[in-house]
Amino acid sequence: MPLSSLPALSRIDIATTDPAVLPVAVRLPDTVQPRAGGVTMDAVTMTNVVTETVAFPLVETRDPADVAGLPPQVDSGVATHAYRLSGEDLDRFDALRQSVLRRHAQGEKVSLGFGIATKEFCRAGLLPPGPLPASTYLLTSETGRYVVLTGGVDLRAEPQVMRELLELAPC
Repeated sequence: MPLSSLPALSRIDIATTDPAVLPVAVRLPDTVQPRAGGVTMDAVTMTNVVTETVAFPLVETRDPADVAGLPPQVDSGVATHAYRLSGEDLDRFDALRQSVLRRHAQGEKVSLGFGIATKEFCRAGLLPPGPLPASTYLLTSETGRYVVLTGGVDLRAEPQVMRELLELAPC
């Protein structure tokens, strides 16, 4: 995560954030595509004793409002995919959030964090030579703009990721 993103991300308040305003975007080489259901928001609840993770599959969105404000795409051969929580998962996430807030109000030391992960891909063509840049972005009601979570990470530089990319099934 770039250091320049930390001030904006530090403003996110789980008590006030609007889960309906939580689109995420993933930029990948256009020959690598996330599979339906392959992008998740993992909510992590932590106490002194237990860490629990709940995965929320994100649904792809083509709503212009969900992609407005993304940094311009300057590289050719790159595709942007935008996602958000489904209506059902908005309710599930809000229930989890309310549970954490109640526990916190009762004096329990509990926190809730979340991360975005693209876990399932397919290959839409041959991988091009050179770097394979990937970036992820998050917009919240507090940030008011997309914030870079990971910027221009070269997938080819990660040996395990590269092995998996070479073994991807075609789309």
